[in-house]
Amino acid sequence: TDQWAWHIVLLAFFWWWKVLQEFLTVSQRTMAGFRYLSPTHLQGFSKYKYNSFDTSPFSNYIMHPFWNATVKLVPMWIAPNVLTFVGFLLLSSILALLSYYDWDYDTTSSSVSDSSMQKGPIPQWVWLYGAVAHFVSYTLDGIDGKQARRTGACSPLGELFDHGLDSWAATIIPLSLFSIFGRGEWGGSPHEGLAPLIALCAGFHTFHWEKYITGALYLPWVFDISQVGVSLAYLATYIFGVELWQFHVYPGINCARVVKWAMVGAYFISLPTTFLNVYKHLTSMRQNHSNSQSQQPQGQHQASKSNGTTSTANNSGPNHLLLHENNATKVTQQSMTTTTKTTTTHGHASDNNIYQTKEDFKTSVFDYVVPGVSFVLMSVLYFVWTQFSPSDIIEREPRVFFFSLGVVYSNMACRLIISQMSNTPAQTFNHLLLPLACAVAVSLAVPAYEVHFLYLYCAIVLLAHLHYGTLVVRELCEHFNIYCFALKRDR
Repeated sequence: TDQWAWHIVLLAFFWWWKVLQEFLTVSQRTMAGFRYLSPTHLQGFSKYKYNSFDTSPFSNYIMHPFWNATVKLVPMWIAPNVLTFVGFLLLSSILALLSYYDWDYDTTSSSVSDSSMQKGPIPQWVWLYGAVAHFVSYTLDGIDGKQARRTGACSPLGELFDHGLDSWAATIIPLSLFSIFGRGEWGGSPHEGLAPLIALCAGFHTFHWEKYITGALYLPWVFDISQVGVSLAYLATYIFGVELWQFHVYPGINCARVVKWAMVGAYFISLPTTFLNVYKHLTSMRQNHSNSQSQQPQGQHQASKSNGTTSTANNSGPNHLLLHENNATKVTQQSMTTTTKTTTTHGHASDNNIYQTKEDFKTSVFDYVVPGVSFVLMSVLYFVWTQFSPSDIIEREPRVFFFSLGVVYSNMACRLIISQMSNTPAQTFNHLLLPLACAVAVSLAVPAYEVHFLYLYCAIVLLAHLHYGTLVVRELCEHFNIYCFALKRDR
């Protein structure tokens, strides 16, 4: 059994790598002339600069010093996107292993299905592998941007590739973690896993929605702590077994339920900060508009006296808090001391600079809220499917159900990231919601084939998302005249 498990791990690596290579090589030939990115998108990517704001003490004091030391071990000939993709493969391998041993999320519960009973309990080495693989993946995600700067390979493609895979990992990680708790008395029903999963997607979506509006990515404090926490959870399960998590925090409330609803609570706790940042941005936009109108006659007079030449103010000065770095998911100051001093002394002025850096094309309220339309529709459709499913589909096939949600959301997030990076209007309706609506409608109408429609729908959206991602990568490689997985410049 363990030998087959290792085969699964190797097969997951090989399959993902070959799929990506195959799509990169044949997509342009099979879809001749078809392109996802318009000239406006490409023009926006050419002007793009990455702005981020990271004040997490854990990130600045602990993780970045560790990553700065770790990246020096990486050979200079390795492209940063290779590190990003290997990290994603490691997360996928954890999911593949746990799916093999615990397909129905019942191996660690009291009621075990026949297939899980034949395979036996999840071996302890799987949890150790999960701890190591997750931490290595997290480390690779932290050093890919540093490797890009070491090798001079910074590009908008790197950030899109990194954040695009992160959007998929946002659901892959909890899908693996749920196996610790299982079902039944200590794990609950798969129905209880839907809300936390959507909350995690909503958190990722909100941060990039915020960047879509303000032009700056505010890195949440909870991200780095949670990633280390997941690795420690796997390690603790390896040492003490799944029984470690089988207790009641309060009569009738088990540990699994607390963890799942903590995921939901973390999202709502982060909302006030997001609303504050957006409010500051909109306030700054109004102030800038008022100042430009009041100074327009004086500016025209000065322009006429200088033989037709005008000067423009530079928003980014020496006290600017934002760091412009590409191909990185985590960007921070060299030391937390500098960050604290800058924030204390020039915080208000720097905040204004942050909000003035984005050239805004939005003219109505709908332009600001449009990134949330598809996300709300997706959430409603999945909740409707679970509540009215004739065969209780989420109980029968929880992994496929959750995985399809993760694929659809990742496609949605990638399109939002492209819009924010190219400074173009976001997509109102994601096309993958159409097959989702059809799958829900047909499943309710023909209950006998509901599981078949779920698998068919999952295959359709997976292939569509892979095609979208690989073609976008190819188009950006052509535009910037670079390779995705190599440091050679001329294609």
